Amino acid sequence: MEVDLVGSIIESLMKDGTIPEDIDGVWTASDDKALNAREASSRFQDMLMKHGDERVEKRRKYFRDTASESD
Repeated sequence: MEVDLVGSIIESLMKDGTIPEDIDGVWTASDDKALNAREASSRFQDMLMKHGDERVEKRRKYFRDTASESD
């Protein structure tokens, strides 16, 4: 997790016990599903706008790496 996100997440947890879903770098189940959508789809593009190219590639790598570890 990126250090700059930690403060926002801790603040939100202390305030209302939730993790914010609208912050870039905070991945939701919906964001993860969008990773598998067609890249031209609005679902994918919305997720890409939220997280950016670099984070999307890191997330894809994370899923590839964890899938290969379970083999």
